Formats: sequence, C-alpha cells, structure tokens
Amino acid sequence: MAKKKSAKALSLQMQEFYSDCSKPDMLYAALIRSPASSGTIAGISCTELDDNCFMFTARDIPGKNSMRTNGTDTEIFCTEHVSYKGQALGIIICPEESRARDMAKKIAVTFEERHDALDTQLSKTVAERTVKTGAFLSAGKTAITKIFKSADFDISGTWSQTIADAHWAETNGAFCFMENNLLTILAPVQWPWHLKAAAASALGIDEDRIIAEPTNTYSHRASKLWRSETLAVQAALASYLAQKPVKLTLSRAEQEAYMKSSMPVSITCRSAVKKDGTITAMHIEITVDVGSCNPFAQEILDRLVIAACNVYNIQNICINAKAVSSANPPTSVFPDAIDSQSFFAIESHLQKIADELAMLPHELRAKNIAENQKKIATPFLFHTEHMHAALAGVLATSDFCRKYTSFKRDALQHADSALNRFSLPIRGVGIACAFDGATYLNNDFFSQKIAVTLNEDGSVSIHSPVPSPQIADIWTHGVSALLAIPASSVRIVPDDALHEKSPGHDSIYSNISVMSHVLHSCCRELEKKRAATKRTASLTVKKGISPTIKKLWNKHDFCGTPFYSVSYGSAVIEILIDPYTYNVRSKGIWLAIDCGHVLDMRHAENSIRLSLQQELSQLIQNETVPCDSIHISFIQSDAPPVQIGNLVHNIIPAAFSSALSLALNSHVHELPCTIETLYKAIAQPRGDE
Repeated sequence: MAKKKSAKALSLQMQEFYSDCSKPDMLYAALIRSPASSGTIAGISCTELDDNCFMFTARDIPGKNSMRTNGTDTEIFCTEHVSYKGQALGIIICPEESRARDMAKKIAVTFEERHDALDTQLSKTVAERTVKTGAFLSAGKTAITKIFKSADFDISGTWSQTIADAHWAETNGAFCFMENNLLTILAPVQWPWHLKAAAASALGIDEDRIIAEPTNTYSHRASKLWRSETLAVQAALASYLAQKPVKLTLSRAEQEAYMKSSMPVSITCRSAVKKDGTITAMHIEITVDVGSCNPFAQEILDRLVIAACNVYNIQNICINAKAVSSANPPTSVFPDAIDSQSFFAIESHLQKIADELAMLPHELRAKNIAENQKKIATPFLFHTEHMHAALAGVLATSDFCRKYTSFKRDALQHADSALNRFSLPIRGVGIACAFDGATYLNNDFFSQKIAVTLNEDGSVSIHSPVPSPQIADIWTHGVSALLAIPASSVRIVPDDALHEKSPGHDSIYSNISVMSHVLHSCCRELEKKRAATKRTASLTVKKGISPTIKKLWNKHDFCGTPFYSVSYGSAVIEILIDPYTYNVRSKGIWLAIDCGHVLDMRHAENSIRLSLQQELSQLIQNETVPCDSIHISFIQSDAPPVQIGNLVHNIIPAAFSSALSLALNSHVHELPCTIETLYKAIAQPRGDE
C-alpha cells in the first residue's frame, strides 16, 4: 500500500511546477496526433525507432482505453474514428525532447477514409436549457411580439468573450516515475482522486500503487480538469510501460491549439425597456461550442443561464441555451470563467440600454435590481440587498457620476470633430456588477466536515482534510481573529476520518469556500461554549454541511437558490487611450465587495489584486493593460465568509468594455479587443451600429 504523504510533504510538492521536476535517465514524451480532422484509422507506423525510444498506442494499454468523467467515457488514445484534427493517437518517448517532438511528426498514419476540412455535419446539440417566465410562459408568439413592439425601446446586441492562457505560463503536461513499485504522477491537476482512479483503470493496477499529486500552477485556469488529467494518464502509461521517468510537456503551439482556456460562446440579448429605464422583458439566446466533447456541457450551460440575467428583476424572461459539438478539440470546464461570459454579455447590454436612454448606467442597474429577495420575480433567488450595497460602495469611492458625465461629453465632442479626435486624452469610465456563486446546488456535491478543538493550553486544533498552503494560512489567521488567540497557537491537524473521495472538483463545487464557511460556524459555536463554561477541559465543535441546504434549489423546475453561498461585487474602471499609439492605460480600478466576514483582510486584498493583474492581461489581445491604482473596499459584516476568487473575472471584462465603449463612442461587442478595433474606432469613427 502506498505510504501517505504528510501535510508538509504535500505543501512542498504543491509549491513546485511539474516542468521543474526531473530524475536521472528521464525520457521526454510527445504525442502522436492525427493529421486529419475526421476519418477511420487504418494504421500507425514508425521506421526510425531505436533502442532508446519507445512508441505506445491504444493497443499497448494494459487496462481500459477510456476515462470516465462526470458520466462520460472518452478515449485515452484514439483507436478508430478520429473526431478532430490533432487528436492523440499515441505517445513517443526519447532521451531528448526535441527528438521526441520531431519523431512524433514523422509517424506515418494511414486512413481508410480521411477528411482534412472541418465537417459541419458533425455538429449536434449535446445539452439544452430553456427558462421562461411571465408572458413568455403563458402567451403565444403574437403576444410576445407585441411586448417588444409596444415598448418605448427595443434594444438588442450580440456579445462574445474569449479567454486565453498567459503567454508566459507553463504549458500543460505531467511528470511520472516508478519507484518502489509505485507510480508517482505529478501534474497541474486539481482533481487528484479522479486522476488516480483513471490511471489505475488504464494500467489495470490497484489504486494503492499510484500516488497522484497536484503541482503548482499560475492560476486555477491552468488546470483543464479532465483534459489535464488525460495528458497525465498518457504520460503515466508511457512511464509505466517503459519503466522510466517520463516528462510530457506540450509545446506552446499545442497548448494554444488543443488546450484552450475557454469555449466559443455567443450571447444575444434583446430587451423591451420603458422610458424610465424599467426592463419589462428580455429574450436571451446562448450558443456554446464545446468541441468534439465536454463531460460538463450541461453544467456549463446551466451556469451560463443562471448568470445570464445577473440579479436583475425582470418580469418576462425567455432564455434559450444550447451546447453544440463540433470537429474542434474537446473543451473542459473552467472554474474562474464559467460565468464570466454571461456577465460580460448582460452587463455590456445594460450599458447599451443606458446609452440608448441617455441614462446614467448605475441608475439603470439600481432601478432593475429588486430591493430584497422577497421581491424577486425571476426563477433564481439572490440576496439583492448585497448588490445594492456593493453598487453604493463603489460609487462612494470612485467619483463615477462626475467622471461619466464629463467623459460622455468629451466622447461626443470627439465624434463631431476630426481635430478633437486626436486631442489628448481620450477618456472612458465603466461600471459593472456581478456575483460569484459557491457550490452549485444542482449537483450532488461532496459533504465534508470540520472539527475545531480548543485545547486546555489555549491553543486551537483544526481537524480537516489538508488544505493548500494559502488556504491554511487564511484559516489560521481567521481563527486567530475570531477566537482572539495568537496565530502561532492555531494548527491544522490532517484528519483522514473527515476526508472522503470527492465525486467532483473542488474548484467547481467550491468545497474550500464551503469549508471556510463551516469553519467560521465552528468558531462561533466554540466561542459561545467557551463563554458559557468555566471548565478548563478542552472543547470541540464538529460541523458539516446540512443536507437540508439542497432543498433550497428545485432541480426539476430549475429554480430557487442556486448556490450554497454568494459574494457580490461592483467595479468601476477609468481608462485613457493614446490616439497615436492606441495604447490603453487604466487610471484606476475601484472595487466594492460584499462577501461576509473577511477572515484575513491582507490575503483577501492580495487575492483580488492578483486576479486583477491576470484579468488585465485578457482585455486587449497580446497586451497587458497597465493600471495606476487599485482601490478595494470590503463591506464588512458578521455573516459567514464567502469566496471571492472568481468575482474579479466576472466583473472586470464588462466594466472595461463599458469604459472602452464610452471612450470610443462605439459599443465593444467582443473581448479581447484588438489594436485594429481601436484604430478603426479612433481614426474612422462611425458611431454605434
């Protein structure tokens, strides 16, 4: 049986990148990829292999040539029918990485049938979701058409956002080796239980002979979940069969072609709006291209639908969403981007409505957000009073009203005069709101427990599964503040009795956020017990997630409270554009966040700042937008803590797009923006569509 790793050993491993790992006699791997987009494989051959190189295909796999993920089986190596160009047919390993890559390209692949162009016939709907309320639910097409025709304003638009990996980031791959009859897999994965089970199934060995450990990553976005794990299993097969250490590292071209960080999503919004800004009806169409397959297609679609209207209280809603397959590479689910494309679309749509009505953007938002949860007419329930607080908070710190009015006047003057278009500076300011939901209740998420013990000597022990070093630090300082004890007196004790195999991925189902919530409750209960007793004996409080929480969400009717906990935020971005170089710079970013009790203020602010830096590299293609100043304010409360990790990714793109639209006097419908877009808008202004 494999020896269990200590918390210290695990922490050290997680601080290391897999690409920095090495061992004597290590071999380098490269994947053999299909040169055709579709077809039936007749054979795979190589005439240049020597004693130091090995090639393995599906026929060499000792166990099952498949991985089961979220109820979907996918091949490890393609056996017959190719689904997309570049699909992995096998793996080759050599002492030199460059040689392995060169030989992989020279492998001869023959087909019975071959198609080099994308086959549009392969496209089919793999997931759907329709939500209707009000008139859309009861009235016919004629009545619905009348709603839009009779409206004071009928406003529509289509938006899309693409998310790319940072060009400097480590590409996906894995490092594997055999030692003491155990196979160790080191890879940037966040679902080690699943990886361990998949590798054991493919190799036909017991799971106890496999050690699967996650390595460091530049962000959660670096892990492509089952796609990253497929690479790790492919490398593990090569290492196990060759009985050699093997490192598989994708080239930058492979990363960009086959491991994209987002899916093509097109969102069309159409709204019926009154003169006072009340949105009476909204029709939203969402189309997602999931590539050849995606085991999480339904969940991705559902999350996009929930975020499609943000928290706006619209009486008549129709959302038609579908996920379609294609001959593109398979995709995965991306925890910090799963909702952001919907938020980008709806918030950009709100900006367009504000422009059409000549209304201040924040006033339009405030008018269409219900005062509290009891007054919500939409199927999805949120504590909207927190969004009102976040909106008020960012307005108080950013001077948005004055800037928006001034910059709007400047933009109109630039549009009227060719000379003014090249006067410095071209300024813009934008505002956006969003939420970040933790633990989607439509799934059977993992129920963990935490026990907190106040020892006789005054120290505190947290009995829980081993968290990451960053989370452990936050927990330590949070407990220290809650119980008024030194941080040095708080320690985390790994407790296997509280640790079960998770059926899902921590970042998707936000177990860490939920555990922080449970930890906060434990400390509050412990504080009460300590105040109520004068005994010096140790006190212990053990808590978990209440099973009744699932009843808040109606899975059958797709309505209710969709998340275990939610944080709310609003952001303002001020930008400057140089009309000669087309460089964009942010003068400032203001964020107001309502996330309950902040366990560790310093870590929370650092997390937000890091997320901002990552997001600023996604706004303009091949550029990073510099920012002069960042202002973060937390709306403090005694409510349990809520995750904030993905909030920035949900808010910033729409706020930036709105600022850019104001500066250019033309709405931006796609991100990342390009220099060509800026050039056309500044040098050849034509107003909005």
